[in-house]
Amino acid sequence: MSFWQTLLIVLGLCMDTLAVASAVSLYHPRITPRLVFRLAFHFALFQAGLLLAGWWAGSFAERYFGAYDHWVAFGLLWLIGLRMIRESFHNEHTEAKGDPSRGLSLVVLSVATSLDALAVGGSLGLLNVRIVQAVVTAWVVTILVTSTGLFIGKKVGTMFGRRAELVGGLVLCGIGIKILVSHMGS
Repeated sequence: MSFWQTLLIVLGLCMDTLAVASAVSLYHPRITPRLVFRLAFHFALFQAGLLLAGWWAGSFAERYFGAYDHWVAFGLLWLIGLRMIRESFHNEHTEAKGDPSRGLSLVVLSVATSLDALAVGGSLGLLNVRIVQAVVTAWVVTILVTSTGLFIGKKVGTMFGRRAELVGGLVLCGIGIKILVSHMGS
């Protein structure tokens, strides 16, 4: 898998991170370096960690599903992508109780924004993708996207997050199609 494909997958995974970081920024009166570090570090840790855990599980399962790996990868990417697209059209707003950038709330947000990485990591493991590049890319991109979300969240609000989630879902579906087509042709 090329760097550009990896980057597109990671950007697709980070769209919910962008939306959550934007929403968290609305809770805080000002964006401090400490807040940026706290959110970016935790989101990146979970995004990269769950991607790696998924890859490990997918690599293990590849022995049993090797002949169908492209179908499984396609299906997982499409399930995640379609869910992101569907969620981008729902206007469900939940009120935060307490500071969402601290304690258990931060852990829950970190896991929630990274669960897709677990499934995508499984797809990458099934396809025998080298995971180091994907994990490092996920770490760096998640930090950049979280920081960006915090800073632009004050200006653009949550409207941007919904559109970003739609684009992220479309990107994941497109990559799923590309994987399927490339394996069907070989």
